[in-house]
Amino acid sequence: MANRGRRKRRSYSTAFKRRVLAETMEPGASVAEVARQHGLNAYMVFQWRGDPRFGEFERPVESQEPVTGFGLSGHLLEMVRGSECSARLDWVQVSFLAEARALAEDGHITGASGRNWMSYGAEVVLADGFSEVERGLLTDPQTSGGLLVSCAPEAQDDVLALFAAHGFADACVIGEVL
Repeated sequence: MANRGRRKRRSYSTAFKRRVLAETMEPGASVAEVARQHGLNAYMVFQWRGDPRFGEFERPVESQEPVTGFGLSGHLLEMVRGSECSARLDWVQVSFLAEARALAEDGHITGASGRNWMSYGAEVVLADGFSEVERGLLTDPQTSGGLLVSCAPEAQDDVLALFAAHGFADACVIGEVL
């Protein structure tokens, strides 16, 4: 039987992988673009980036958590539980769509926001004067799409520059890990 259509699986040397990964770490580099330049699948290059066998690359990000159905406070709580520490959120730095606050102030807060608070609120200390509207926004499951990132204070500028270089200029520091 003929092997028509079958491609031989390609093998890459550790030196080649390190060279490609070094290119992805350059300021302004895009993993997808570097992969394309080398005829590689971007997903594979992302896999290499997470594999310590292929080089010692400085990774300024210590943890990251996508903000989905548990709201910002729920996912921040997950991060600090996992690292056995605590965090302080600078609420003024948290940005929202302009309409979100207005809708919340008009009473449009999801029922899931209240259920989120009931599930983990006992572990969260809110500042004096923190309103029900603010709590509703903090626990709102409709915050899907954000990414909560933790890094060492000395890496903050580099991490923000990396986000900006990849089109996320609005990324900002919203708190600190204690």
